[in-house]
Amino acid sequence: MLEWEKDRSGISVPKWNGKYLASRVDSRKEAQQWTESLHEISREIKTVFVLGLGSGSHIDALATLYPNINIYVVEIIRDLIDNYQAGRAAEDKIKIFNGSNPRELLENLDIQRSLNQKFVIVRHSPSWRASVPSYELVESYLTARDPRAFCAHLRWRPDDKNFFERINFGVLRKRGLTEAGHSHLLTVKDVLGAIDFKEDLSTEEMIWLALGELIA
Repeated sequence: MLEWEKDRSGISVPKWNGKYLASRVDSRKEAQQWTESLHEISREIKTVFVLGLGSGSHIDALATLYPNINIYVVEIIRDLIDNYQAGRAAEDKIKIFNGSNPRELLENLDIQRSLNQKFVIVRHSPSWRASVPSYELVESYLTARDPRAFCAHLRWRPDDKNFFERINFGVLRKRGLTEAGHSHLLTVKDVLGAIDFKEDLSTEEMIWLALGELIA
């Protein structure tokens, strides 16, 4: 259940199932401190994925500090998205996505393009703590740690050199895949073909287990 309270400066703070999604004392100061703590954001970064919208104050602070970076926010609670977007003009650099169905995230072309560039994923701790399993699943999809997400990544980024390029063939052979003319290494394109040839989930799970011993 979503509720709203005021912090000491009168700013509305959301509370989800009894857990506050921003500071009850000074949510704007907390947002500023959170933004300034993100040392992983460098000049090369094109997109920051933020897991958790909360009150939105940290998103505004992030946009102010990094005006040239795309900010993609993934939020689980639909009402928080509606509240943040109400009365705001649409901004190209800030996009809010509903993360209740992570598989749909990978179908979004903006997200696909961003995952093919330099990006970082950061957690908004109050939001994360309020919905840990949901955000863990979102993070696993964005980083291709989920088996089905990994297969989806392979389908639309098989030539991405920043992604996993070569796989230990011996491990794949143990999982029942045929050699297909390779002596010791299998390329991502070969794995992609195997996935397309055998679409059943059990095969994808088999391939995922094999990819556990990747050679980058």
